[in-house]
Formats: sequence, structure tokens, C-alpha cells
Amino acid sequence: MIDSAFIKGNEINLRFEWVSSGKIEKVEYELGTPLLDFVWMQEDMTDELFDYLEKVYLMCRAGHEDFDSTLQTFMPYLKAALEKNLYLYLYVNAFVSSVLKGAVKPQKAIEDVRKYLLDDSELIGIDTNSPEAFAIAMRMVLVNDIKRRQKLLIEDLDVISGESKEYADCTPLQRMYLLILSGKNYLSGEFTTTLYPDYAFDKNVDETEIKSAIVKNKVDVVEMVNIDTLSDLIRFELFNTIKNKLTIKRCGYCGGYFTPRGRTDMEYCNRIIPGEKKRCNEIGAFRKRATLVKTDPIYIAYISAVKRMSKRKNATSGLSEKKYQDWAWQAVDKRDKCIDGEISLEEFKNWLDETSRMNNKRKQ
Repeated sequence: MIDSAFIKGNEINLRFEWVSSGKIEKVEYELGTPLLDFVWMQEDMTDELFDYLEKVYLMCRAGHEDFDSTLQTFMPYLKAALEKNLYLYLYVNAFVSSVLKGAVKPQKAIEDVRKYLLDDSELIGIDTNSPEAFAIAMRMVLVNDIKRRQKLLIEDLDVISGESKEYADCTPLQRMYLLILSGKNYLSGEFTTTLYPDYAFDKNVDETEIKSAIVKNKVDVVEMVNIDTLSDLIRFELFNTIKNKLTIKRCGYCGGYFTPRGRTDMEYCNRIIPGEKKRCNEIGAFRKRATLVKTDPIYIAYISAVKRMSKRKNATSGLSEKKYQDWAWQAVDKRDKCIDGEISLEEFKNWLDETSRMNNKRKQ
């Protein structure tokens, strides 16, 4: 499990013990991004991943691989999960650790897994006599917990971000507090903090080496927070995302939550949704406009008028280029005013009809 975390700027910095070496590793992420990307992750992806991990373990068992060999088999998947998403890695790590321990100390494995779970009731009655059955059960427990957490977080993010009308007059931090009062216990709790160097020292490093490194490398000392459970980490990241006034908003294309970086008025995230080859912020505006052109009555009226006027411009004795461009600029302005609610759809259509009659080549 993660050992500790701290915030530096708009980054979350983590310390955890790497599963194979036992060394304390340091990772850094943009604050808010790991959690919101975890919430966005597709159900099919997690199902397929953990089904595959289960098969890998069962193949290791069938091949009579020992503890170290099985761990090495899983290492590429652990590293890939950490690169993909912090929370995904923690669940993958929970599965790998539980099946490795479960083969020799199943009760210890069950106790360790509890730290990852929102609801540990599914651990009751798990078959501990068969390592294979234990692995299958652990895969189901962890996948179900991922889905449960995602559903709960989406509901709470709807409130915190202001997407829902609940606590509409409150600030995001006030909304989070009110959610805690309403019984969202996974958002509550107390943290134990301590002063510690912003540096990944090995456990066996002595005081002299620490002092030397602090002076030589100009190491900062930060308020380090102990992280004991997965809920601790979620609460820590979500609280500091809100505290640092990072905006949480829905992507205008995929609908997933994200934190805009640089410009707070960004409408699209930088994820690539299944079935697409480009990121939402590369294709979102184009796809959204294409959809509006087909369904929105304002765009339907506008496009119809543009096509009509364009034909007159291209026809013999039609509109001059200058007259067409003058009309086109006015049409865009009227369209945008209609979208913003400054004029009604009926007023917009009347203007289009009137200017269409005025520019009819048969009346020129």
C-alpha cells in the first residue's frame, strides 16, 4: 500500500514500497488527474485486464512456478498499470499481492486486501483451500470494488462540481463537507502528518547520510501525510484538488470529469475514448458541431440558408462575392446571438427569410 503523500504546487507526490525490491519509490502526478482518470476508466477495460491477470496467475500455477518467478511474470503488468493510472496500479498490486500471499497465508492476504476495499463484505466466505479458487474470488472482489467506487465517485463529483443542483449555493469544499455529513464516510477521516524531506530515502539510510543529502541536494522539507487505505488516498487527492481551487468539470465530448490545465474555460479533456484515435480536445469541438448541425434547429436553419445563398452566389447573375460575404458575417452573428438566447429561433428564421428574399437574384 502507499506509505505517504504530500502536495507540492499542483502535484501529488507519493511514496510507496515497490513490490519486488522493497525500496521506497517516488512518483509524481498532476493533482486531480489520477483520480478523475480512474473514475473515467471504462468497465470493459478493467474487466478484460483482471480476467487476463487471473489467467496469467493460473498459468503460473499450472507451470509450477515459485513465488519469485510468478512475481517476475507479473512485473511488466504492474509497471504498465502504474504508467497508466495510479489507482489502477493499486488494484493490480492488490490482486498480485493477494494471490501470491494467498497460496501460503490466505488469511493474511485477506487482511491486506481490506485496505483497498470500500466494502469488505465480499471477503466473507472466500475459499482459502484452493489457490486457484482464491485467485478467482479475489479478481471478482477487486473488480466489483472498482465499479462500486467509480459509481460512488461519479455521484459525489456531480455534487462537488456543481453538475447537480444539490447544495447549489455552496462552494465545492462546502459541498464535500456536506456530503460527509450526509453519510459519505469514505470522504471523512483524520490524517497523521509529519515533517519529512522531499526525497526518497531508503529505509536503512542513517542520519548522517540524510543530513548530507539535504544540504547537498537542497532538499525541501514538507508536511508528509500517512496513507493507510485506498479511501485515504482518494480523500487526500480530492480534498487537495478542491482546496487548490482546481476546477472539476465534465468534458463536452466524452462526458468524463477532468481538471482543465492552463485555461479554466477548456471544454474538452485530453483523453482518447474507445473507438477514437484522437483526444477529445482535438476532435471534440468538430464532432459536437457536426452533431449540432444535424439536430439543433438553429444550426439546421443556418446551414439551410447558407446552402441556399451559396447557390445564388455561384449561379449565373447570382450574388456578388462581396454581397455574399456581407450576408455571411451577419448570418454568423445572428446565429450566435440565437444560440446565446439574445434573439429567438423565430426571429432568427424571419431574418434569414427576409434577407433571402432581398438577395433573390430575380429581384436584383
